[in-house]
Amino acid sequence: MSNKMKAWLALGVILLTLVVLGYRTYLQIFEEPWESEQRAEQIAIRSSDMNQVDNTEIYNGEKSYVIVYGKDEQEDSMIVWVGEEEGDVTARYAKDGITENILEQQLKKSSPEKEIIRIVPGKWEDELVWEVFYKQDEEQGDRHYYDFYRFSDGELLETYTMSIR
Repeated sequence: MSNKMKAWLALGVILLTLVVLGYRTYLQIFEEPWESEQRAEQIAIRSSDMNQVDNTEIYNGEKSYVIVYGKDEQEDSMIVWVGEEEGDVTARYAKDGITENILEQQLKKSSPEKEIIRIVPGKWEDELVWEVFYKQDEEQGDRHYYDFYRFSDGELLETYTMSIR
């Protein structure tokens, strides 16, 4: 075997090793969040009328929650907040509160200068809320904000202002 062929073979082995190690690292990083989301989905189905899971996302506030979106047997949309502590589960029908889309439309209409980054259900001071993370251009630069709107009626409860970058 020529030296050139040995070099290509060595390079192939190194690249394959890097790909395998990269993949294993990726799995290790995301294994815990995936397991947490699967556990929350099972809890949401056991603890509420939800029988179909559509999506999950993580909320990190005073406490962390896995937010489980789904539907019941009649295809009514539901949201279930699953906390890290045993028994910390709250389920609501989407129709029992203001929807994410309506809240986003209201914000864009009343404050078009806000660039909404993320809207997620959460809990703030033990109240169900929509957390809105956005940025706004100001004279000193971009400033980020967290607004907390009551889930049931969309009333603004609190705004946290982050430092300017």
